[in-house]
Amino acid sequence: MIISGIADEGAEGLKRQIELQKMLGWQNIELRLIDKTNISEIGDNSFERVFALLQEENMGVVCFSSPIANWARPVTSDFSRDVDDLKRSAVRMRRLGTEYIRIMSYPNDGLEEREWRNEAFRRLRELTSIAAGENITLVHENCSGWGGRSPENLRILLEEMDSPNFQIVFDTG
Repeated sequence: MIISGIADEGAEGLKRQIELQKMLGWQNIELRLIDKTNISEIGDNSFERVFALLQEENMGVVCFSSPIANWARPVTSDFSRDVDDLKRSAVRMRRLGTEYIRIMSYPNDGLEEREWRNEAFRRLRELTSIAAGENITLVHENCSGWGGRSPENLRILLEEMDSPNFQIVFDTG
């Protein structure tokens, strides 16, 4: 078992995030925000600095915590943004030896239930296909979106995705 935490919940800057993980005796980190910008969205030069510091500190990265399909990106939002974030993240994840990327399943934005479900599933199928091609795994968090509404919705979502590249992560917070 690997224990880690979403590091920006303890500090804003990566150096301090790493220090806090080490204080807990952890050698792995889940990256989300680096100086208020998501790891999926930082520029290439910033990522190179992140990569160098992680290597210098011998800190593994267990997961990227992405904004893909999260509470700020409803089912009617621009899907290309999620596709771009996933593709950019996949390259970075390979460099770091990271398999998992945390996502959600699109909060509703005024659509009828069936329409919301169908559009969320369409998007998630495409993202799962991209993840499979990149040899990474999407992990759906129970926080927001169609699959986060109930255990039954999550079960249906897992069955519909039916892929080793689409799994779940339970967030107790």
